[in-house]
Amino acid sequence: MTALAVLLLIASAFIEIKSDDFGSFESSSVIIRSEKLVGATITIGEISLLVSEADLIVDKRQSQSLEMVILQVSAGMHSVTITDSGKPLLRIRLSVQSGQSRELRLRR
Repeated sequence: MTALAVLLLIASAFIEIKSDDFGSFESSSVIIRSEKLVGATITIGEISLLVSEADLIVDKRQSQSLEMVILQVSAGMHSVTITDSGKPLLRIRLSVQSGQSRELRLRR
């Protein structure tokens, strides 16, 4: 290997990699808590989820009587609707920034 090649190899080790080169890896989420979520339908934008037991997340820090669902979303403004048996329980517009988690507490 020539001296020039060794010098280039050493210099390339110090090149700064900007996070913009790879995009953002931070995900955003909406956390919904309620006494009863199983059976409810959560709609965020065009995506709907009929909540089942398998969708629930256990949060050991909070009261065991609350059910919790975490949904990954893109950054931006979202329409969130929660219904149960066709009856609207919550309808809200929510702004979520990149890497941010927004929490909704539905009292039933």
